[in-house]
Amino acid sequence: MPTYYKNQTAYPIAHSAKHAVQLLKSHKVKAAIVVNERYKLEANEIQNVDTDTDVLAQWWTSPDQPKREFISPGQITYVADAASLEALKRQGQQPALLDLDSVAAELKAADQQLSAAALSELHRKMLQAISDFSDIFQDYMHIERDDFVMRAWQLFAPKGALGRTPFLHVDHSVLTAMWYPYANRAASQAYIGEVSQDVWGALKPSPKGKSRGKASKKDRENTLVLKKFTKNAAEKDLMSFPDSALIIAKNLRNLDNHPRYRDLDDKKTRQSICIHKSGDVSANGQAGLILIPQVISRA
Repeated sequence: MPTYYKNQTAYPIAHSAKHAVQLLKSHKVKAAIVVNERYKLEANEIQNVDTDTDVLAQWWTSPDQPKREFISPGQITYVADAASLEALKRQGQQPALLDLDSVAAELKAADQQLSAAALSELHRKMLQAISDFSDIFQDYMHIERDDFVMRAWQLFAPKGALGRTPFLHVDHSVLTAMWYPYANRAASQAYIGEVSQDVWGALKPSPKGKSRGKASKKDRENTLVLKKFTKNAAEKDLMSFPDSALIIAKNLRNLDNHPRYRDLDDKKTRQSICIHKSGDVSANGQAGLILIPQVISRA
């Protein structure tokens, strides 16, 4: 008998990678939540740190600030191994290796610290999450392991800072994995309420012009709609994801890339899109990992 997170049928609970793939095939599922001991840490809390004002001054703390001028969670793209590192470099990217030193450095920047043993366990579980999500993505997409690279972003932030994406949105990928191992840090939140037509319109990707990578006028208009949507969202319509679970969210990108994005005017698509945002990072701080694969052979 299927079980669901907080009785939300669009968010079923899986107990393994293979089970998650089965659940994700349903057009009524927005995200599968994999609950398994392999994602739990021996100590599931990081001791709160009283953040120094000088440290917090370097962080993005207000949506009115230009994000690019401050430190924010998930600014560096990581990969788990040398082969993935070289594959992305051939694509013109400059990722970093997700090693023990990189985790320690990200923690330090967020004014957080772990013992050597706890740091080692955190790093090991990060690699476990990457491996398992790679298996899920390969099975879900029916492609070879060499056809994609799993990219990772570490999400560490002190109290008082903002999360990676503090307003409701959908990712422009097929699947995204999220992992928040600590009970006393903010996890992402899914929106489970009604969505108006103008918000669905704002969630649609806008065509890119000549200035690739820069926000267009339409992008800015859509962002304003989504910020207002987030500000007005009722607390009962925001569902925090659980800690110590691997969350696999379904997004905008089509499986076969033809057309590139799914049709948000279609009812079935809307039933299987995970609208989400960063949790209350300002109040709780953040510690986690986000994973988004990049298909190489089909890019």
